[in-house]
Amino acid sequence: MTAHLRGLVPADQHRPLGRYLAAVTGYAVSEGVAFGVLVPLLTALIDGHPATAAWWLIPLTAAAARRLVRALLPGIAGVAAVLGLAARALRTTR
Repeated sequence: MTAHLRGLVPADQHRPLGRYLAAVTGYAVSEGVAFGVLVPLLTALIDGHPATAAWWLIPLTAAAARRLVRALLPGIAGVAAVLGLAARALRTTR
């Protein structure tokens, strides 16, 4: 399926497509981990074992943090690119 998809995009876009597919796969895996961790966490809470449930918050927080970082990186990269372009424009106008 990936080969067929690569056939649909220009050759110079194969590398960004690969990075995009890797990012989407990582996002899907971290989402699956987050949902999978919810089961034992909620089971421990319902059974009245809050200490056990607290331990399940560690992998849940890690999965959520990975998703948050993935969501913020494009915005941070965009701001850095704009600042870089602005700095370059200021240097060339002087």
